[in-house]
Amino acid sequence: MKTGPVRTAPPDLYRKLVLLTGIRLLVGTALLVATAVLGSPRITEAEIESISSMKGVSDEILRTIGNHREWTKRYRVLNNLVRNPRTPVGIALSMVPRLNPRDIKGIAVDRNVPEPVRKQAQKFVKGEAGQKKH
Repeated sequence: MKTGPVRTAPPDLYRKLVLLTGIRLLVGTALLVATAVLGSPRITEAEIESISSMKGVSDEILRTIGNHREWTKRYRVLNNLVRNPRTPVGIALSMVPRLNPRDIKGIAVDRNVPEPVRKQAQKFVKGEAGQKKH
């Protein structure tokens, strides 16, 4: 599919196209269009999971997903958001305590995760080891 004519379409038509086609146009699109896709009642939780793992998505889109209570109830969305380097650090930091210890250990050594998130995961791993020794 060629994206040239679609990209030059008027914004209203483009938004309708995105709502009808789903998330395939989400990467690299304008924030207004991407927000319209997230606001669509037709978007599924599986699509939210895949969007949360995409590296090319805007940080504002990831912030919107991270602040949506229903979507962050799903563990895979949480895990994807914490592991995504484009997720705003404040959002990712608030989600680290909600992860399983095995996933926190993986994040503690993952170089693709922002440094503050990795440091917090390392603190959890050290705290967990300290609690087991006592």
